[in-house]
Amino acid sequence: MPHGPEFIHLRVRSSYSLLEGALPVKQLARLAREHDQPALGLTDTNNLFGALEF
Repeated sequence: MPHGPEFIHLRVRSSYSLLEGALPVKQLARLAREHDQPALGLTDTNNLFGALEF
């Protein structure tokens, strides 16, 4: 039996979003991998600093 669509967080804020996120991008990626999530949506607020690192 095939698996249904996997859950993916589409609104994740990193430490680059002041007052909204706490974890660095590398730690977010590691946690997603550890929890078998194939992807996550990095949606930092008012900046693109995490885009290069992501």
